[in-house]
Amino acid sequence: GPDLGLAAGALLAGRYRVRARIATGGMGVVHQGWDERLSRPVALKVLHPHLAADAEVERRFRAEARHAARVKHPNVVVLLDTDDHHGLPFIVMELVTGTTLRTVLRERGSLPAAQVLDVLAAPVGAPVGHDRVADKLV
Repeated sequence: GPDLGLAAGALLAGRYRVRARIATGGMGVVHQGWDERLSRPVALKVLHPHLAADAEVERRFRAEARHAARVKHPNVVVLLDTDDHHGLPFIVMELVTGTTLRTVLRERGSLPAAQVLDVLAAPVGAPVGHDRVADKLV
């Protein structure tokens, strides 16, 4: 299938156990995962196979991972690792729980200005993190 072995239970890089799918986006699929080595939950963002076949997209995905690994900000998810699974690049991030920004905006219609400023304080271009908002923002 399109997940190429990324069904629940699959092991990536001999270390990351795939659990439930969290979200599907334009660049890839994000799964809840488990770091077998450090016994901790993680999020696994795997590039879509049709995009991984494009060398330029793959290069940008890897560059995003390198840049994101250097970002330290409370509103930006922490990037932990990057690797490949059968030729598909993936990024390992901290698993952030909470409500998605999309859900919050749908339910509330807007956010108070102070919360918007907190979100905007994140570095421009940084991946905010698997479609989640930190609990403190919600």
